[in-house]
Amino acid sequence: MDCRLRVASLALLVGLLSTPARAQVAQAELRGTVADENGGVLPGATITATHVDTGMVRTIVTSATGTYVMPALPTGLYKVTADLTGFATVAKEGIRLAVGESASLGFTMKLASVAETITVQGESPLVDTKKSELSGRVEQKQVENLPVNGRDWLGLVSLVPGARGNPGAIQAGSSGSDMAKYQVDGVDVTNQCCGGSNQGYSMENIEEFKVETNRYDAEYGRVNGAVINAVTKAGTNRMRATGFGFFRHDHFFGPVGDAPSFYTGQIAPFDQKQTGLNSGGPIVQNKAFYFASYEYQKLGATARPNTGYAQFDVDLPADTTSHFTTVRADYQPNAAHRLFGRTSIYDWTQLNVGVGGTTAESGGYSRPSSNHDFSLGETWVINSRAVNEVRAGFSAIDNLLDSNCHCVQLSFPSAILGSPTNSPQWWKEMNIQVNDLFSYFVPGWHGEHSIKTGFQFFRPKFWGAFPDPPFGQFTFTSDPANFNDPKTYPAPTRYVTQLGDTSYVILNPTYGTFFQDNWTLNGKLTLNLGLRYDGETGTSNTDVPSPIQPG
Repeated sequence: MDCRLRVASLALLVGLLSTPARAQVAQAELRGTVADENGGVLPGATITATHVDTGMVRTIVTSATGTYVMPALPTGLYKVTADLTGFATVAKEGIRLAVGESASLGFTMKLASVAETITVQGESPLVDTKKSELSGRVEQKQVENLPVNGRDWLGLVSLVPGARGNPGAIQAGSSGSDMAKYQVDGVDVTNQCCGGSNQGYSMENIEEFKVETNRYDAEYGRVNGAVINAVTKAGTNRMRATGFGFFRHDHFFGPVGDAPSFYTGQIAPFDQKQTGLNSGGPIVQNKAFYFASYEYQKLGATARPNTGYAQFDVDLPADTTSHFTTVRADYQPNAAHRLFGRTSIYDWTQLNVGVGGTTAESGGYSRPSSNHDFSLGETWVINSRAVNEVRAGFSAIDNLLDSNCHCVQLSFPSAILGSPTNSPQWWKEMNIQVNDLFSYFVPGWHGEHSIKTGFQFFRPKFWGAFPDPPFGQFTFTSDPANFNDPKTYPAPTRYVTQLGDTSYVILNPTYGTFFQDNWTLNGKLTLNLGLRYDGETGTSNTDVPSPIQPG
């Protein structure tokens, strides 16, 4: 057993302006100062943030220094008011908080001779004026309106400066491909085997996401590339339902369609469909909400070998079919507690993979894949200074490569027949995660401290088998006189097969804890201090026997 110590994010960074504390990865944070017209701070002022779409209300009282911090707020549009006896109430509307954002919103209050409320419409977008992380966001309007081939929301990651690549090959800085960390609703959905996300979501489900490319807080661990944090859509007090359809076809406009192939002079069949429905709304006004969606995609492509033998060179379906299903529920029994649960299923199948060129139909394989994840969260507002958040969930994949022919491979110069050398094989993954995060605000002690600490348990399990059973491969240096008559086959020059047990089981429970203190000494100086420890308990593989089996 090899237990490794990682001390990450031990950093001291100084900004010219006050740096806001970071919010829980799946939520947002609001902070600021309340003062009178002469600049004097106002303790005891009541700050009320109302989530416009759901009616959720969070209330806090400013400290002795006139400051307030509201961590763990759901993303979305807010109305924020400041109220203090003897002063005119100030209300600011149109305040939008984004995922992972720690926004500053200050209030200036004036004395009131009579009861009055000052409402500010169209508040300027909130911006973190100085922060140590390098990041960017893709907002809801961009997700909804920008065209993306294949409707994969990860295709929008490259909009963020410092991030590049396509889904499955996303990079930041000098990191490898793909070493990114993927989180949806605060739960890790990173493929522990080969990089990328191990789940798929309809773009109709993604509300917005944030990409951090450098200088992560101590809250993050086990990452060497970009950190991608996404939140899914939730229901609101307004019942809404939408549907969509996108279609492409080789002869969509009658005789004028796709161009013919340069080699065959024919138009290969092509058919693409992307359709879906979603709905969200209240179960109980201001308390309980639902959101559900389903999307179907089919890419009807064609594979055609080019061996020079008519019996092999035929059109074959290379269709990819995908199903995306998501159901989410949110519940707020009172102002102190908020809960949510979401489950998503992503199933897809691809036919005749690898067929083409000299590989005939029998040399290809199908690839069915079933993926499922579940997230559960609870936010507890303990008091005006303390908030605790719990996130738990799992992500699972079940993949298979299934040969079109369960037979030995015959590799001739003009044609490859029989099972591929990497098939049949299967692999599964089940990642279980529990996070607990505690935030506490300490005003008036040598400045102000936004303290965050937490514990994280992550249990990845990866198991499967390489070609099982292995059929082996014969290599020939010339073609037979008749592919249908084995008696005409020349003598093979080589035979290759796998020996031994090709199965594997990898289990690596990981425990992490961190402490973060964003210490604001004054209006122009903030120190960001963080310490993290991770222990991995399964880094050595104890189940590898000799590859040579008896006999």
